[in-house]
Amino acid sequence: MLKSILRPLVAGLAFQQLAHAVPSSLSTRTTIGTLANFDDIPEVVPGTTLQPINTYKNVFWRAFVLATAGSDGVIRSLPGTGGVAGSSPNKRITLFSFWWGAALKTQEAVASVPQNAQLTVTGYDAGDNAVAVDRFDYDVTGVSQQMVFAKVNTTFTNLKHVDFFLDRIAAATLIAALIDDVDFSVTQ
Repeated sequence: MLKSILRPLVAGLAFQQLAHAVPSSLSTRTTIGTLANFDDIPEVVPGTTLQPINTYKNVFWRAFVLATAGSDGVIRSLPGTGGVAGSSPNKRITLFSFWWGAALKTQEAVASVPQNAQLTVTGYDAGDNAVAVDRFDYDVTGVSQQMVFAKVNTTFTNLKHVDFFLDRIAAATLIAALIDDVDFSVTQ
């Protein structure tokens, strides 16, 4: 599934919606758990480009919105920390990996210009103690930057919830994390 993070709109100065973000090598990768690719979430209102996700694939996606581009979907963070939790209090999450990028937010869709960023992923146990932490850098090398693969460390097991937070950014409200193809499992 070839997904390029940005396509030029006007001679490399402006960009359209994120249409295809994950490199094709993903299609040959073995998924360990459940793959949340967000492509099968129906639009609440046809043509709406941003909509809350809430519960999807048996987990609750807090502070993320679906950002569609044709039949492809990725999730975009709202200002602050986005997170994922089991759809009921006694469910636990094990996170394996995901694809991600960062870009300037636009009103209508996924992103515009890619931005350097660092994503901190933190996992919490049943007592809301941070027991798993991993950080990933997104270093932009050009205007058509691809999303990057992030495999979390093995401490992301049996968690109550997982938070995603963009660190190294100049203006938190102007940059969004883009996340796709999240590989995880849920247990009860």
